[in-house]
Amino acid sequence: MTSLRVTITTLVLAALLATPAGASSAPAMVSDVNANAVAGIPQGMTAIGGKVYFSAIDPGHGRELWLTDGTPGGTTMVRDIKPGSGGSSPHNFTDVNGTVFFVASDGTHGLELWKTNGTHDGTEMVEDLEPGPGPSHVRLLVNFEGTLLFGSTVGPRPGTRSLYQSDGTAPGTFPLKEVDYAGSLGVD
Repeated sequence: MTSLRVTITTLVLAALLATPAGASSAPAMVSDVNANAVAGIPQGMTAIGGKVYFSAIDPGHGRELWLTDGTPGGTTMVRDIKPGSGGSSPHNFTDVNGTVFFVASDGTHGLELWKTNGTHDGTEMVEDLEPGPGPSHVRLLVNFEGTLLFGSTVGPRPGTRSLYQSDGTAPGTFPLKEVDYAGSLGVD
């Protein structure tokens, strides 16, 4: 029962964040993203451009990227990044000039940097920093003066960590600073 209350509370919070100024803000559930189970367990609620991006679980897809405009019809899964019930576990949603960056795994490339404009076709991996199924341990996404900065365990030399910059393209994603000791960027 606690999980159900947490889910309803979280979705009400999403509705309130997405409610336009002057509109009624009476609490109401926006959508039940997982009607067949106790809870969809929404996480990572991030309000960007009048919408709220979050991850939630449904039985056919696992944890995937969702967004809401505060209405039942405007609450949808953006993309099934990792097809099947395993889920891509998207997290660390960060807005940079209207593009939402986040970390997810498509099941082939490991946890990597992704971006979305809120549409299925506009949701894509930026770059596979650690080629193959291994994760690049992308962490600490931040919008710094209109540029995405993040930490990763992938560095120019094996065993290093790096501070990266990205403009949302593979060629525009590169390390700014290599760090030789563990923990300096908050990545393990």
